[in-house]
Amino acid sequence: MAKKTGNPHVAYPQNYRFILDQPHKCEQQKPFMVIIVPVAPQNIEARNAIRITWGSEELVRDKLVLVLFLLGSQSGNETLQEQLQNESEEYQDLLQSNFLDSYRNLTIKTLVMMEWLNRNCPQASYGAKVDADVLLNMKNLLHMLVSLKSLQRNYITGLVLSGNTVLRDPSSKFFVPHEVYPKPRYPPYPLGMCYIFSMDLPEKILHISRHIKPIFIEDAYLGMCLKSLGIAPKKPPNIGQNIDLDALLDSLIELKCWAWLSKRQERETQKHASQTRFRGVHLVSPRLVCVSSRQMSYNKSFLVFLLVPGTALLLYLCYSPMTSGQNKKEPQIYPLPKRQNTTASSKDPVNEEPEIDTVQEEPGLYHVAYPRKYKFIIDQPTICEQQKPFMVIMVPVPPWDAEARSGIRRTWGGEKLIGDKVVLVLFIMGLHSGNDQETLQQKLQNESQQYQDLLQSNFLDSYKNLTIKTMMMMEWLNRSCQQAFFAVKVDADVLINMNNLINMLVSLNPVPTNYMTGLVWYGNVVIRNPFNKFYVPYDVYPRDTYPPYPLGMCYIISLDLPQKFIQESKHIKPIFIEDAHLGICLERLGIVPTNPPNIEQFVVTPPQYSRCYYSGLIAILTDNTNQMTTYWKDIHSTSNPC
Repeated sequence: MAKKTGNPHVAYPQNYRFILDQPHKCEQQKPFMVIIVPVAPQNIEARNAIRITWGSEELVRDKLVLVLFLLGSQSGNETLQEQLQNESEEYQDLLQSNFLDSYRNLTIKTLVMMEWLNRNCPQASYGAKVDADVLLNMKNLLHMLVSLKSLQRNYITGLVLSGNTVLRDPSSKFFVPHEVYPKPRYPPYPLGMCYIFSMDLPEKILHISRHIKPIFIEDAYLGMCLKSLGIAPKKPPNIGQNIDLDALLDSLIELKCWAWLSKRQERETQKHASQTRFRGVHLVSPRLVCVSSRQMSYNKSFLVFLLVPGTALLLYLCYSPMTSGQNKKEPQIYPLPKRQNTTASSKDPVNEEPEIDTVQEEPGLYHVAYPRKYKFIIDQPTICEQQKPFMVIMVPVPPWDAEARSGIRRTWGGEKLIGDKVVLVLFIMGLHSGNDQETLQQKLQNESQQYQDLLQSNFLDSYKNLTIKTMMMMEWLNRSCQQAFFAVKVDADVLINMNNLINMLVSLNPVPTNYMTGLVWYGNVVIRNPFNKFYVPYDVYPRDTYPPYPLGMCYIISLDLPQKFIQESKHIKPIFIEDAHLGICLERLGIVPTNPPNIEQFVVTPPQYSRCYYSGLIAILTDNTNQMTTYWKDIHSTSNPC
């Protein structure tokens, strides 16, 4: 049994284990930076506030950012634990270890964070620890890291404290006696509110912590580890400064207001700003990366981002880029790797695509950057002309998810001829962002040469860009596959019964035009809860319900529709919810999506597996590739026919 530690020390190392975990999150998303937010289990308010503010910025300066919350346990509170389990299933961003969550155990929480990063996320470039009461400016943080040119090693930065005195007053919260730490001052360390480190450090800190008895002051203990490792924390390029009100107002043009600020919040903010006295208040430089609310006075009844009265004034004076149309960010250029035309003969000259045009204003949180002059960098431009398919199935998939593509090729995607109908299955993706970008791109080129079923465009592949992916699918179909009769969009986690799908389409005689079918949703309510993944504010879409649209898991269209979607999208600012956007386009086109002959053949929440029941379906949402493969093999088994 582990020895119980004294008051100034903490119980580490011990065999703690994760009871809520996201072990494959980094492998799946390949983030450039992972931000860990230590937070108390019961503090869902802080987690939700971060999720709807800076934590919602998954893609910053073409870099993927992953935000996770780290917490310990609270013994005996089964209701809270059940709530955490539900929260984890909904957001998939909680890490919970089985140490007791308390202020005195913050060092345990920090070292458990290092354990998780070392085990699950060594492929990221940087990690960051950010307190739950810190406002993070993601754009400035990413700019700082990208400006470092080369990937750093033995690197840790933040608000570095040098020569911080060890407190010997027993009445102080931070009291440490001589026998625990005899030196009068701590080694240099970054303040715990926010620090950033290279991903080679977690392993080193874990190793050295086995030789240094941890104290409860987590950031000071981190400094002790760094000194033993011979690593000096570095000050960031701009450590930040306090400025007066005049200087702040002069710099407003450089600030970006939060786009999610609702009209009601704006009115409350304006009222608060008008009642606030600014004389003598220190305001924070807008160039700062991290700002802690513990360093400032603020009214706790307001939202987390109203950290100081000065922040309230900023929100009052700034316009939302979503509503004003005046707040434009600097143009951004998307990278364009060398085009790979896998169907062209190696002897044929390939015309180089021109570099992509500079992108216009960034779309904000709820819209997407479309239309733009995106290019296909991996293409199959003549495959429809060669194969003359009856039906083309397009599967949007992340570039890194080779497992999903292989699973589909081995199962329903391998069924190329159903009766006398040729079926073509293609995978469409965007660009990957991460340290392994070049390596992955080479693998994709090799995969495309082997299977000749990949389409890749030069937009950044992310959940928020699904509408871009959908519209690029429409562009490709319109340009390269008009001779097919039908196109089908299928999510990568959907099991397709090809025979049933072909039978349904063949029964549509003659071949319809302006045709779109699937699991059609009517009167789907627009989500106004800012904590919800599908939140859309009134100023983006003012109506209470969306027009009818088929659910994105699987829908079928006639091949006259892609061109119409493309044309209509030039007059509609596309939202990030891709299937709802298609519904908006359909309504403007005067087209109503059609229910399939048997709508029960499209299933989102299937019951327990039954071979005979599943054999009669067309599209079934599954949990993962392995489950889909198991179901497909059993459905197509020759034994025990239904």
